[in-house]
Amino acid sequence: MNLILLDHDSPRQTLDAQDRRALHISDVLMRAGKDSFFAGLRDGRMGTAKPMRLPDGSIELEVDWHLPNADPLNQLDLIVGMPRPQSARRMLRDIPTMGVRRVCFFVGEKGEAGYATSRLWKDGEWMDHLQEGAEQAFNPRIPDVTVVDGLENALSDLAPHPCRIALDLYEARSSYMDALVSNDAAAGATVAIGPERGWSQAERNTLRSAGFVLCSMGKRVMRSDAAVVAAASVWVAMNESVLPK
Repeated sequence: MNLILLDHDSPRQTLDAQDRRALHISDVLMRAGKDSFFAGLRDGRMGTAKPMRLPDGSIELEVDWHLPNADPLNQLDLIVGMPRPQSARRMLRDIPTMGVRRVCFFVGEKGEAGYATSRLWKDGEWMDHLQEGAEQAFNPRIPDVTVVDGLENALSDLAPHPCRIALDLYEARSSYMDALVSNDAAAGATVAIGPERGWSQAERNTLRSAGFVLCSMGKRVMRSDAAVVAAASVWVAMNESVLPK
């Protein structure tokens, strides 16, 4: 972890001994001799915290919110066919590291409906993976994540991005890179990635009707979690400046 994501802005707060954050602070940071660490809130506030282990094993924190706010999330939204839970866990940890703003998972016509009712989504585990990703990214902002039934529901609340792209190996009309450049992706993009078994023909037609351009990232079939990382990484590399403002 490059920072610890906290739940509120109190200058003094306590983490339960079995909290994953308390375990990391105790077993990794304090054991390594660190007397402070970076902390953040989901609204972007950043600071430093000094930990103290209490007799019951809990960790008391003294927090100073004195650092500049974290960068805002990117103007990049994803629409993703519901993957199997183990793939979804990888996605949820990786997505915050690329500053994705919104992700809508949908149950596709060729997808497995049971994936959406797994323990990952029913017990709140999905948020734990997002938080771990944000802590790795050294940016506490958390993407907005929703789960819906069907592609049409996923398309019902699209951001007004000028660039709308759907990855499709079989009916692509351009490369992903060319589509990003020619559709003004720097001003914002929504990228749709199909379920593990791909798009149905009806879904392709729905995407075209919603203004999406079908394109590909090469000739090989990717795992859905690899496609998510690749698509977001290319957008970030092309559009997220690393130069001082």
